[in-house]
Amino acid sequence: MSKKADSSIIAYKILTKEHTDAATNLQIESSFQECLTIGFGIADVSGGTDHDGFAALLEAIIADGLSVGAFDTKSGELVGVCFNKLHHKSNSTTTSIEENVDENMKHPATRDLMKFVFKIESSVDLYEHYGCNHTMEVFYVGVDSRYRRYGIAQNLMRSSLEMARKIARERALPEPEVAFGVFTSNYSQALAEKFGFEWLYSVNYDDYECYDGKMLSDRIGPVHKCAKLAARKL
Repeated sequence: MSKKADSSIIAYKILTKEHTDAATNLQIESSFQECLTIGFGIADVSGGTDHDGFAALLEAIIADGLSVGAFDTKSGELVGVCFNKLHHKSNSTTTSIEENVDENMKHPATRDLMKFVFKIESSVDLYEHYGCNHTMEVFYVGVDSRYRRYGIAQNLMRSSLEMARKIARERALPEPEVAFGVFTSNYSQALAEKFGFEWLYSVNYDDYECYDGKMLSDRIGPVHKCAKLAARKL
C-alpha cells in the first residue's frame, strides 16, 4: 500500500473463526511496537512468544462475535484488528481469559505480561462501579505497519463501540453495558480519551519489576510512563 493510499478502501466488519490465523499473525506483528511487548522483553525474542497460546486465546475472543477487523477491499487482506471480549458479572475469582492464558501460555514473559494486565483490570470492580452485569473488554487494537496513520485504529474503536450492543442483540447475546480496556501508551490513551473513556487506575512503568528483574521502564524508555485502566458506558 502506498503512502498516498485512500483510506476509503478500508471496510470494517466482524471477525469470524476463519480470520483467526490472519488475525493472530497481525496481532503478533503489530505488537512488536507495543509498550508491554517491549517492556516484558517479548520483542527481543525472534518471532515473539506463545504463538499457539495467542492463537487459542484470540480464537476464543473472536468466538464472542464482537471483534472487528479492518479489510483492504482491493486485496481482501486483513490490515487491522480490534479484539473485543464479552464478560459477565460472576462470583468466580478468575475470568475465562485468565483461565485460557493459564492453560495455553507457557513463556514466562507472556505470563508475566498477562498477569500485569489482569492485576490492573481487577483493581476496580466495574460491575459495582457502573451498576452493570455485562461488559466488553477492548483487549487489543493493532494495525498493519503498512497501513498506519490513516485513522484505522480510530475507526476500529469507533466501530467496536457503536456496533457492540447491536451485534449482541442480533446474536442473542447479553448486551454489554460498559466497555473497558488497559491502555498502555500515549497513543492508545489519547484514543481512549477521544472516545470518552474514564480513567480509573494506573500503574507507572517505573514501579513494576518484570519476571527477569528488570523494571518495565528499563526497556520501554521515558516516553510512555504508565498503563491505565479506563472504561465508559455504551
